[in-house]
Amino acid sequence: MKQKFNLKIEPTRSIVGQKYNNSTNNSTPIFLGNKVVGHVVGNVFKKRLSKKIHFLRIPPAIANDTSVLKQAEMQGATIFQVIDKDTGDIYTAPIAKIWKLGIRINRGHGEQIYLELCHFDFKSASIPMQQRLF
Repeated sequence: MKQKFNLKIEPTRSIVGQKYNNSTNNSTPIFLGNKVVGHVVGNVFKKRLSKKIHFLRIPPAIANDTSVLKQAEMQGATIFQVIDKDTGDIYTAPIAKIWKLGIRINRGHGEQIYLELCHFDFKSASIPMQQRLF
C-alpha cells in the first residue's frame, strides 16, 4: 500500500545583499521593508512595474524610495531600469542622473525621488526590430 504524504515546502527569502540564483542569472534582491521591489543584475537595478498603476501622471515620472536607490547602489548598481509589465516597454537612466535631476517628495510613506520620463532612455516593445534599425 502506498502512503500519500502532504508536504508543504515553504519558500525561503534571501537577506539584503545576499546573492541567489533566480534560474536565469545571479541577482541581488532589493527590499523595501519585507517586500522585494527589484533586483540588481550586474550594474543594473531592475524593477518590473505597471505604468498604469506605478508611474506618476503629473508630471509623467518614475519615483523610487531613496533608501531603495541607496541599497541598489551599495550592491553595485549604476543604472536604473524599469520594465513595464503591461507593454514590455523599457525605461533606463543612470542612477547618478536621478540624484542630480530628480525631485524629492514625501507623501507620508518615506522620502522618495522622482525623475521625469523625458530624462529616461525609452525602448518600446511594440516597435518591430526592423523599424528600430532606422
